[in-house]
Amino acid sequence: MDINAKLKISVESNIAKSCRRIFFNHLYDTDYENGFHVDIMYGSGSGTLVFYDGKFFLLTAKHVIDKNTVGGYQNNSPFWVPVYKNLNLKSLHDFLLPKYYYDIGSLISVNNYLIDSNDICLVELFDPMPLHTPDYFIDLTDDRFVLKKNDYYEGQFLIANGYPFGLNNFDHEFKSEGFTHSTNVVRHSAVGICLMEKDTPYISYEITNMSDVNHDGMSGGVVCNAWDTPEKVQWAGLMLSGNKKITRFLPAWCVYEALTNYKKSKKHIIDPAADVTSDLEKIKEVFMEYANEFSQNKRR
Repeated sequence: MDINAKLKISVESNIAKSCRRIFFNHLYDTDYENGFHVDIMYGSGSGTLVFYDGKFFLLTAKHVIDKNTVGGYQNNSPFWVPVYKNLNLKSLHDFLLPKYYYDIGSLISVNNYLIDSNDICLVELFDPMPLHTPDYFIDLTDDRFVLKKNDYYEGQFLIANGYPFGLNNFDHEFKSEGFTHSTNVVRHSAVGICLMEKDTPYISYEITNMSDVNHDGMSGGVVCNAWDTPEKVQWAGLMLSGNKKITRFLPAWCVYEALTNYKKSKKHIIDPAADVTSDLEKIKEVFMEYANEFSQNKRR
């Protein structure tokens, strides 16, 4: 199999498709109390959807969250993550909502000026409803999908996946009944060659000539390797920075070690509802409403 075929297969692998766009949202009225409400969506960040410890999490670069929430979180659910790789929104259940934020970068002891190992965070998400389970994510119950420390080498094909600003802009002049603005949702996959500097892998695009798209907005996205079958593709890293020439990333083995110890890191509450205990009757009521809504939709 030639390399172009391998690259095409790898871009469509579960690992590559675990990349998600982050949607940030804003309320004009900070005292809104009449249920969940959003006035405007903005920004374009990338993240990596993973499953660990029986929960779904979003791995991303800390600066992605910080730059889009200057001055603190504006509402209880300041950003959303699509449940599915292909955005097909029919209800709020098509988004995963943030619960907690963990500073897992503090657990990483990589001392290298080429990458800022503190620039990563782990966002714990509220559990999805039964009929809205994510389709693509990296299962990190164990490390079988993680590229090991000694498996990076110069000349290796690596693929950076993310949602660059230039391809995912918002159109606030969009006019249509029932809508206030629109956006594109386009995942970009940039193929490059692994090079090493001070024993740290990075991606170079000089040989592959992938300089047609500005990579701003791809931080937090998925780096994967290339194989002839999608099942063999491994998670190689979390994107931290880049431009049209190179991508810097934190190796997956390093992120995995921090992730598996996330409970030792500092935890921040994003949504105050995360620590609210509902009684069994309330939980039953919510599930019954959900079941009725989607069983009816299924029959249509």
